[in-house]
Amino acid sequence: MIFTEIGEVMPKREIVERKEFGHPDTISDLLAEEASLYLSSHYLKDYGYLLHHNVDKALLVGGEAQVDYGKGEMLKPIRFYLAGRAQKIEEYKEGLIEHLYRALEGILPHMKREWFEIRLEIRRGSEALISTVEQRIPVANDTSFGVGFYPFSEVEERTYKIGRFLYENSLGDQRFGQDIKVMSFDKEVTIAQAFLAPYVESWEEYEALKESLVQEITDRFGVVPTINNADKTGGPYLTLTGTSAEGGDDGQVGRGNRVNGLITPMRMMTLEAAAGKNPWSHVGKTYQVLAQEISQAIYEEKEVVNEVLLVSKIGQPVNQPKAIYVKMEREVEIKEIVEYYLERAPKLYLDIVERKIKVIR
Repeated sequence: MIFTEIGEVMPKREIVERKEFGHPDTISDLLAEEASLYLSSHYLKDYGYLLHHNVDKALLVGGEAQVDYGKGEMLKPIRFYLAGRAQKIEEYKEGLIEHLYRALEGILPHMKREWFEIRLEIRRGSEALISTVEQRIPVANDTSFGVGFYPFSEVEERTYKIGRFLYENSLGDQRFGQDIKVMSFDKEVTIAQAFLAPYVESWEEYEALKESLVQEITDRFGVVPTINNADKTGGPYLTLTGTSAEGGDDGQVGRGNRVNGLITPMRMMTLEAAAGKNPWSHVGKTYQVLAQEISQAIYEEKEVVNEVLLVSKIGQPVNQPKAIYVKMEREVEIKEIVEYYLERAPKLYLDIVERKIKVIR
């Protein structure tokens, strides 16, 4: 069951990306995940267990806004379509829509409800998949895999922290938007940072704000970033809402950060979208979380850099993966660590539903 390989884990050259909460793809991920969390908490309260649901198919269709220094107007609303399968959806539909609007307001403080339309296309699932949540021990509803690695490299850590810093900064200063993307190529950092048009009065002010961010990032993180490089040809990055989704940019579940908060193409990684999948039996979500937990535990207990991959087989209990593959920089005994985390796998869903573990971070 457990396969190990000894070799170098950290990549020699690194490309690392982070899309912050205001990015259209991350908005899609967050709203899909919030839908799953809302349904899961109500299922537990009303029925005592998680009913079948997968609300992981979403599309954010960009709107249209007209902006200029000191002003802006919304011409066409942003539309968010959430599709999937869920039992008893009609009982929860109205409350779910309200919950999603509140979640949106929590990440985009300048977004008005009339600028953002939420449309649910959720129906009952197949009987075969419904049965996977009616087991005493959850069984995998798919043949899939999840990947985790630990620790972060210096480039990965810096990329994550720069994104978090810029997002928190945008919540404290209304001149900055929440749509932020950080791309690192080794020590070279390129940033897309939205600005709020109603609070920026001129090109000179816009440039001064960019320069202040460059200096702040240089002082805090030791790199000199390029911010909004497209200004040279396309003009300033001004928004009314704080996100580029107002200007025709679209979003989709699964195109953003993995469960560790990063996009890391130079690492072993999965393209499986975790957001919106049910945390009881959908290994496309739980195996990503579990692999990350195992990898971190191996490093913290054995002090060895590693990557972990878990492979499921549909119909098998989630604590009995088809295979576990661990790549380590040196040989250590990991069987007890892996077995410990597999034992708690059937209860992992509670930590997710109770928000002790965040899939979107």
